[in-house]
Amino acid sequence: METYTINAEARPGTGKGVARKLRAAGKVPVVAYGLGGDPVGLAVPAKQFVLLKKASRGWNTPVHIVVEGGEDIPLAVLKDVQRHPLSGALLHADFIRVVPGANVTVRVRVVTVGKAAGTEFGGTLQTPMREVDIICAPEHVPAVVEIDVTNLKIGDKILLHALPLPVGCRPASKLNLPVVACVGKRGGAVALLDEDEEGEAEETEE
Repeated sequence: METYTINAEARPGTGKGVARKLRAAGKVPVVAYGLGGDPVGLAVPAKQFVLLKKASRGWNTPVHIVVEGGEDIPLAVLKDVQRHPLSGALLHADFIRVVPGANVTVRVRVVTVGKAAGTEFGGTLQTPMREVDIICAPEHVPAVVEIDVTNLKIGDKILLHALPLPVGCRPASKLNLPVVACVGKRGGAVALLDEDEEGEAEETEE
């Protein structure tokens, strides 16, 4: 399994003051948790995340975290990243410790491939879900989820529970919600969900 090495420092303190000092020094406050162990506070240079994003599977690439002043983390997966709403600067990140072969839930970007057949007849391709949560072992985490939309006609959709995924992966949710759809105009307005799906979505939110 291909992994990427991240260099980090043990983070002795917590709180907003400590986090501000770290960010001013070009570092990102990080927490690593999971496998029944206590959460570990780390400081990771922001440039490490830039390099990780360029790795083979982007931010979903499994990592080995070398910790200066602390215990190394043999295998982890980036779980969440928080950014500043205006500048986009990294504010905080969470890694989850994992073991090879054990399932983990990760969020993966959706990418469409091809041109939907329905667009030739006035339809519009929509991707209401730009990212999806999937369950798989670290060695099976894909960089993106590719969806071939070539055969989609107006009114056709690919639902979350039936999403075509790489071997070893499955959707984290079984909700009957569209990930990609080729929509047309119904009564002058673009329609994505039919009435049954709208009702199901409302019930789920409640």
